[in-house]
Amino acid sequence: MNEPPDIMHYTNSYILSTQGGSEGKAGTYLRKDQVLNLLGPHASLIDSLPAAMVLTVPTVDGKEHTPIYNWCDVHALLVEVGRATK
Repeated sequence: MNEPPDIMHYTNSYILSTQGGSEGKAGTYLRKDQVLNLLGPHASLIDSLPAAMVLTVPTVDGKEHTPIYNWCDVHALLVEVGRATK
């Protein structure tokens, strides 16, 4: 599988995570607002992306659930709609 280009070419704010401790693979994730910004006029296609995880964030009124998306999935969709190259 081809790896997407460095996320730094698209945004300077993202989430890095490793799964499986020191032996795990690093993952790069984006918040929903970042994905919507990258999709631009194709923002409605965000519903076709699976959320890699959902964060629960405490708020004054209770809790907010925020989807987080995997950069590989986001990049593949950007390529599909012509907003990025392979």
